[in-house]
Amino acid sequence: MKKDTKKAIALLSLVGTLGGYFFGANALNSLTFQMSPRIEKSQVEEIIEREKTKQGFDKNIEVRFNNVGINRAKKEDGRYVIMINERDLTRATVTHEAYHIVDGHVESYNRPLYFLMWEPKTAAYTFVDEMKRKLN
Repeated sequence: MKKDTKKAIALLSLVGTLGGYFFGANALNSLTFQMSPRIEKSQVEEIIEREKTKQGFDKNIEVRFNNVGINRAKKEDGRYVIMINERDLTRATVTHEAYHIVDGHVESYNRPLYFLMWEPKTAAYTFVDEMKRKLN
């Protein structure tokens, strides 16, 4: 086989693997969010405090509710913020976004790291957390 062909196959394999990894994380998120119970706004702080305690995170996390279809964790002007669509208010959604903050994913946004490492890691963490809660 020609050297260029081998390189092309290697590149396609890498792209396929990484793509599968990311889409697998999205599938896992979808499953986790669907099986997670809906919660009330009054329960959000308790879930965030639980994640902060588990990870030894001692900074304040602000929560903003919206109706525009976006759930996101970010660092804004030195403050940690979770934005949650009220339609998506589940225990897993809050856990997922809080984990992004307490595990340091929002310190500096890096798109490749987000898609290839942080989102899959957070998806796995949230799934395992939800399964543990269901089994207890």
